[in-house]
Amino acid sequence: TITATSIPTQPSVVNWSFFIEGHPDEPTFHNEAGDVCEELTYHIHANRIATDWPEDNGNNICYSTGGHWDPNFACGPASQHADTTCNAIEYFAIGIPYALRCGQCESDAVIGGGDCDPGQGYNPQAGCEVGDLSGKMGKRPNTPLLHPFVNQDTNIQTLDTYAQASLVVHCCVGGSCKERVACANLELGKGYYHPFPFQGVIGDFDPSTLSVTCGGKTTFKELTEFLLPHNLAPKVTPELDTITVGGAISGVGIESTSFRFGFVHDTVLSLDVLISDGRVLTCSRTSNADLFCALPHSYGTLGYILAVTIELMPITEHVHIDVLTCDSAQSAEKELVRICNMPENATARKRRGTTSVGDSSGTSSRRVKPDFLEAVYYSPTEIAVITGRFVEEPEAGAPLFSLPDDGSFKDLSRSPPSGSLTLSAYDYLWRWDSDGFWSTERFAPLQWRLVRRILGRRFLRTSVLMRLSWYQYKVSQSLKSFIPASASESVVQDLGVPFGQTKHFMERLAKHGTLPFWLCPFACTGSAPLWPTPPGSHATAKGGKVFAVDIGSFGPVTADSDDPYFHNKKIDELIDDVGGIKTFYSDVLYSKAYMHDRYNGRTYNEMKSKYDSVGRFPNLFEKVRNSDAKEDSL
Repeated sequence: TITATSIPTQPSVVNWSFFIEGHPDEPTFHNEAGDVCEELTYHIHANRIATDWPEDNGNNICYSTGGHWDPNFACGPASQHADTTCNAIEYFAIGIPYALRCGQCESDAVIGGGDCDPGQGYNPQAGCEVGDLSGKMGKRPNTPLLHPFVNQDTNIQTLDTYAQASLVVHCCVGGSCKERVACANLELGKGYYHPFPFQGVIGDFDPSTLSVTCGGKTTFKELTEFLLPHNLAPKVTPELDTITVGGAISGVGIESTSFRFGFVHDTVLSLDVLISDGRVLTCSRTSNADLFCALPHSYGTLGYILAVTIELMPITEHVHIDVLTCDSAQSAEKELVRICNMPENATARKRRGTTSVGDSSGTSSRRVKPDFLEAVYYSPTEIAVITGRFVEEPEAGAPLFSLPDDGSFKDLSRSPPSGSLTLSAYDYLWRWDSDGFWSTERFAPLQWRLVRRILGRRFLRTSVLMRLSWYQYKVSQSLKSFIPASASESVVQDLGVPFGQTKHFMERLAKHGTLPFWLCPFACTGSAPLWPTPPGSHATAKGGKVFAVDIGSFGPVTADSDDPYFHNKKIDELIDDVGGIKTFYSDVLYSKAYMHDRYNGRTYNEMKSKYDSVGRFPNLFEKVRNSDAKEDSL
């Protein structure tokens, strides 16, 4: 059976969940021919289930619900307007397939194999039909499940519209997902009411407490745009506009403040989490503390994050950036460790109207712990250590630049005048977003200043660049038979490496990844058992504090083997050799035994048994591991 409940939170947003009941180890649905459904898709349809369905229309009353609910005329093939208005206004004449406009998961439009489960922070695209849930969030396995999701449409003025709609589940067999196997009318105002919806909404906020409560689906860009006028920002702000607050917790979120504050989850005060029996638990370090600590790196397999209260830091209008270019990995690591070990009370942080610590000319910057720290490894003899500190106004010798108009942050920071530059606080927090780190280098016109000024941040942002990369990939695949090209393997990895191993590791990584590499030091707090301190790490200071460094490799490499994961497997071996760890947002090829051993599988199983005993959420191993990974992996 299906039970669907819809929960009103604000005029244009509906948060709701549906439950499919059954035995967790048995398929839930079959089609009319008796075949087991391979997968399920689900959509909001435009009409409620008919109460007077004529017998000559067949016994399947789910066909009385019409097409996908499409109030904005996105005009997919199953839209409620597909045979009328959509044809009349010739939406398909624009030449862009609906799957591309919507970004459907099964089309691999999303980097990382198309997995855009909302627990990982995927943002539905505006080009989707409002009712096309599977187009925005992917197909689901034919098993019992609990699934929360959000639909947002700014053109809908009242939630009463939902009261006219229904939920329909489709059976996928042999690539076709047309047959309807279950349906239920949507009912408003039932179920758990939560004051903070998933996306784009700020809840409790008092600047004096240096904390804010927001929905789990709120993106960090939405959150920072709300906070910056108050001279505040999250302590850790992941730098890509696709990342949500809940996604950065259920995954792992890191940034150039992580050497001071750790990861995003280390700045969380409390969470409201929907678990598989329908309860919502408030979790903190003192309440439901075991779930609070286990959620990071669980990728939405223990519960769904509804609301988050996180810590904030005071900021100023600008960030002064200093660049120290080192001629060896050893000297760069020495500088990173030195800065990490500076006492926190040496940090020069100020709000508007206050004075900074140290000399205003910047000559004392090496004696003052910066607010930000990262590095870029261009080659074994060129590593740029980049620090940033809050300032009121640009200082002498540090010209003010604007992103993306004046170029990419990579180019601006590689050879700044006098070794320094200034960005606005907003531009700094989103410095890598406008180029997806350095992914725009594959598109030469995007490096031209005039083009960048015309496009601006509206188009030069990660969410758009990801789609551009997908479109480029599809075009290259279609032309491959006419224009031979060398095969490549995607290597997109974030790797936690102990200090003392970085030189050795990066020299070997350069054989399997694409330069440059991004380096981001982080404090190891040990607060999340599923994201353990890299086992090869050791204290780098007399006080016993442990630091490690995240090394990011982003880009395709030439395929050197018939194995499509040759380079990724070699990187897995390298990270194992140095006693490091990796995030699971991209290619994961580990065996179940290895993942259990390295990432505290025992604790995970205990949490799974306690908070998801019926198995409504997927298992971590099954969710993150590549479906075509072979058993010969680690």
